[in-house]
Amino acid sequence: MKLYLAIIAVILLVGSVPASTIIVCPSGCNYSTIQQAIDSSHAGDTILVQSGTYNENVYVSRELTLRGVDTGKGIPVVNAGGSGSVITLYADNITLEGFNVTGSGSCGCGNAGIRIMSNNSTIFGNTAYENKYGIYCANHIGNRIYQNNLVKNNISAYDGGSNKWYEDAGTENGIVGLAPGHMAVGNRYSDFNQPVQGCNDTNKDGICDSPYKIAGGLNVDKYPLISGIAAP
Repeated sequence: MKLYLAIIAVILLVGSVPASTIIVCPSGCNYSTIQQAIDSSHAGDTILVQSGTYNENVYVSRELTLRGVDTGKGIPVVNAGGSGSVITLYADNITLEGFNVTGSGSCGCGNAGIRIMSNNSTIFGNTAYENKYGIYCANHIGNRIYQNNLVKNNISAYDGGSNKWYEDAGTENGIVGLAPGHMAVGNRYSDFNQPVQGCNDTNKDGICDSPYKIAGGLNVDKYPLISGIAAP
């Protein structure tokens, strides 16, 4: 009986560990690589990655908030160096925000700037450039993907599951830079940014009049954004 109570006490203690905030920067912080911080984290933690270039493949294997922070030297860059995917989301309910991701491998098997292998995650405010796929999701569901810049990737986006590639105004994460009167925003695609590419903006609201079809299935971005985007 005493052993049983001791085991229950340990379980309760582990379950009550408060969420932590972990800082990553090139030098002088808790960790100097993103993966080290993830491997040392617990579900529910927030990892703040400061300005700098991180040459690594990142695997997010637990429920976390992973946020890039511009500390005055630009949005943090994650560069996979031509191998695999840059950031891969494995666990459900991840929030990924504020990164420049580049340098994925060239394999058509899903090498991407951001590879989604999770459900119900939120991916917003990132720039994926010069990858095989900007964002790749095979057969997962419930993810919210919006206000990302997909620039000069071989394939901007792929989704074989059921996910939402735009976001309504006034939701829990808010919409950075949302102009008055816009009910929703999607993502920016460098291959769907001009009239010659099929993106017309007759009412000049910054949103293409036609939806952007996501390769791989039936998903569409109903509110693709237009702007003069370029790779960082």
